[in-house]
Amino acid sequence: MSPRRAAERHNRGRALAGKSTLGLRDPGGDPGRSPELPQGGILLSTASRTRHLWWSPLGHRLARTARARLLVLPHAGAGPGSLRAALTSVPGDVEVLGLCLPGRERRYDEPIGCTLGDVLDSFRTEILDLAPLPTVIVGHSLGALLAARIAQLLDEGCRALVVSGQIPGGAVRTREARTAEELLQVVNAGEGTSDQVLRDHRMRQRLLDVLDADLRLSREAADLASVRVTVPVYVLGGRSDRLVPADLLPAWAEHTTGECRVELLDGGHFALLAPDNRQSVDRVLRTALRPAP
Repeated sequence: MSPRRAAERHNRGRALAGKSTLGLRDPGGDPGRSPELPQGGILLSTASRTRHLWWSPLGHRLARTARARLLVLPHAGAGPGSLRAALTSVPGDVEVLGLCLPGRERRYDEPIGCTLGDVLDSFRTEILDLAPLPTVIVGHSLGALLAARIAQLLDEGCRALVVSGQIPGGAVRTREARTAEELLQVVNAGEGTSDQVLRDHRMRQRLLDVLDADLRLSREAADLASVRVTVPVYVLGGRSDRLVPADLLPAWAEHTTGECRVELLDGGHFALLAPDNRQSVDRVLRTALRPAP
């Protein structure tokens, strides 16, 4: 790659790493830190970087001392690093692993797109291969649909499920988006993409390509009619979310035999990440990760 092209790509990554509804980042998109490493620059986990392509550490938790595991599944177009802001209060004895789909963050150069089967296979081959730990699964938007399916696969190994910004069956606006115009309407309704990304033709096209692929995955994962878990489900949603109506969030209760708690947050589709909601999100995660009596 020429120096000029490398510089252009780095600048695009910096823009995408900023305020972006979809959290789309290239390998240069997290200024000051290598995308290969979790926060703190330490890669410590039972998940080998060479063997585990889909799931990687989001912190410096050592599996041999961890009492629990947290699996993080991000929204459409995003890599797991986009949800770091929601995880700041996770205790140090919890191993945190995030799902990275092809075409973003450290997998930026891979062909965009995957199937639900690909995601579930990655869980079977990479996560079930790890030392067993009580596990909490948290997913936002697209990630919530995937998280519910993974929680069902994990069965008794799952301690709790935390879903945010999503309803069973998927949001209508994202489910029906097909054309570039419709995809841009989804981006705008999410209320988070920077003008710099939308003004730059190459960045905007990359954004739409990744979003299109992930919404196809979302449509495949949306039918949760046969999905039931037996653990508590904690549901987070924005009161002014233009993609997911808050009054539909209680529908998650139909997918667990355990309790279902709904907590509304101030803000829109990304209320989960708003600094003003940090205490509420922290409280939910601490409750979900609390050791069983």
